[in-house]
Amino acid sequence: MNARMVGAATVVRSARPRPARRPFLILGGLSLLLAVLSLVSLNLGPDYISPTTILGIALQWLPVHPTRTWSDVDVTIVTLVRFPRLLTAILVGAALAVTGAAFQAMFRNPLADPGIIGTSAGASMGAILALALPIQIAWLGFSLVSLAAFGGALGAMFLVYFLARVGNRLPSTTLLLAGFAVSAAMNALAALIESLSDQLRQMYIWLLGNLDQTTTQQLTLSLPLLAIGMLGLFALAGDLNVLLLGDEQAQYLGMHVARRRLLILVLGSLLAGTAVALAGLIAFVGLLVPHIARLLFGANHRLLLPASALLGAIFLLVADTLARMVLAPQELPVGLVTALVGAPWFLVLLRRKKGEYGF
Repeated sequence: MNARMVGAATVVRSARPRPARRPFLILGGLSLLLAVLSLVSLNLGPDYISPTTILGIALQWLPVHPTRTWSDVDVTIVTLVRFPRLLTAILVGAALAVTGAAFQAMFRNPLADPGIIGTSAGASMGAILALALPIQIAWLGFSLVSLAAFGGALGAMFLVYFLARVGNRLPSTTLLLAGFAVSAAMNALAALIESLSDQLRQMYIWLLGNLDQTTTQQLTLSLPLLAIGMLGLFALAGDLNVLLLGDEQAQYLGMHVARRRLLILVLGSLLAGTAVALAGLIAFVGLLVPHIARLLFGANHRLLLPASALLGAIFLLVADTLARMVLAPQELPVGLVTALVGAPWFLVLLRRKKGEYGF
């Protein structure tokens, strides 16, 4: 074994989880914070609903439950309006953050996000095309716009894959360049459709993201897809640690880089496409949250991925609550709030980090 292989093996061993309570404390603390913020989010709105009322509504289906002191209106608001929106924020935030963390490691690029391989541009073009068509259909609870966005995201990913593949190899640089080219072409087509359509306002609203249109049926159908994507990437956390060493080192350690990269692409695109179908385009979550998690908890993806999922859920939940409350009863686009809140927060963390930030 040469010196390079010894050095790579040492780095990989150092990335293995050590028996310690710290990861459990971190994830447990983030889970508790998410639970508290979820309760606060359910309370807030044009009609304030107390925590005891929410708890009573949650427990009313049990054989033994609190005495009913709430109205049918309270039940409708909590179960049909606020809870689906809350769950959408949690799932979409977690999906985008996990995808961003995985893509940043796979490409070894700190600017990577879920849309770096054209998924965002493909989703935008699909949704804008659907909005421009005089057709109103739905399938399994999803509108034509959501279905077109999901199909556009996955279609863009596969197009980038076939353009970037070189024999049996899938170089990260070629992937990035193909993703840039496909994104540019699809953004240009989307802009052309916008300029010819009279649905510009609806297109603009969708491009900024929203969490208030999700139904229980949509969430039920999306949960298995999101679970497959996130659990799959969690299982590949060790491979992401190895990919940070570079393709050559990963091959020395026995990894089939092209296959792993394709698997990560498919799982990440599944997460990103499902998130887009649920909530439209929400920027900055997949870019900023993984860096915040890395600054706080380190670069071991066995901890970084679940921490990013929880932080992404927390971040988008807080952003959506602010979007609902800052100018109530008017709502701000949640994508606008994620940019306004997330970028300064990240810059403050970066400036306070002792030493140089290493990726």
